[in-house]
Amino acid sequence: MADIISLTGPEVRFNIASSPFPSSALYTAIDVAEYDLLNFSIYCTYRDATNNPSCLVQIWTGMQTDTTDGWVTTSASATVNAVGVPLQAKLGPGGFLRYIAWSVPTFTNSGYIGICVQASCHKRALVTLP
Repeated sequence: MADIISLTGPEVRFNIASSPFPSSALYTAIDVAEYDLLNFSIYCTYRDATNNPSCLVQIWTGMQTDTTDGWVTTSASATVNAVGVPLQAKLGPGGFLRYIAWSVPTFTNSGYIGICVQASCHKRALVTLP
């Protein structure tokens, strides 16, 4: 059975022309040490129709939550540009460290956009030997 974890809560809405670029605070990073497989669903929940903004959502991973030292991007990322269309990304064993977080490093056009990042997390299978 998988655990569903939300990295953003129901929604994070921001003006993509603002600086600094939005990201999760390190104290909100999710501890995923007990999982082997993470299936991400990245949604656009709101998009300013005037300018048609889009943004790149990246998943970051690290071993501690004190500083961003040692944090790296994972292969899980998606360009969000259509409301209601879930974008999928998967990280298997060896593809992530103890903690995960999200960030938006780049965007196109200006305006408001809303995102939601969730992960379906699968635990290690325990094998009982006779």
